[in-house]
Amino acid sequence: QSNVVKNEDSDSDHIIDTLNAKIHELKEIINHLSEVNDVLQKHEQENSIKFHEFQELKKQHAHLITKFNEEAKKAKEQEEALKHKNKLFHQKILQLQNKLKKLNEELQNRETEQLQRLKNEFAKSQEQYSIMLNQKTEEIANLKDTIELINQSRSN
Repeated sequence: QSNVVKNEDSDSDHIIDTLNAKIHELKEIINHLSEVNDVLQKHEQENSIKFHEFQELKKQHAHLITKFNEEAKKAKEQEEALKHKNKLFHQKILQLQNKLKKLNEELQNRETEQLQRLKNEFAKSQEQYSIMLNQKTEEIANLKDTIELINQSRSN
């Protein structure tokens, strides 16, 4: 019986040693898992921070896209307004060109009329001058005749 007890003690010691070895292995596994868990938690925290940063960047990106679209809309509206103003400006230029053309035609017509009137007046003046010249020439001829008659009557 003492052999059996020794055997049982030996078996018990062996089981205890095996269990202690297993406990030691489990402690090492737990320590390793704890380290892995710490690393995973650290990565999770980093990922969480990165995710929040990503979310913030997404918000900023969306805000920038909205702002860009608003600015693009404003620029398009300004472009349309400028096109409209440009069209009105060109219409005004055409109106002014037409008005200038009419004024030039009117001025040319007035100048032509005035030139014709001056030519007519000049022709009339020339005619009157010619008549007057003829009258004066006739008067001079008459005066010469009178002087000649007076000179002849004195000589007689």
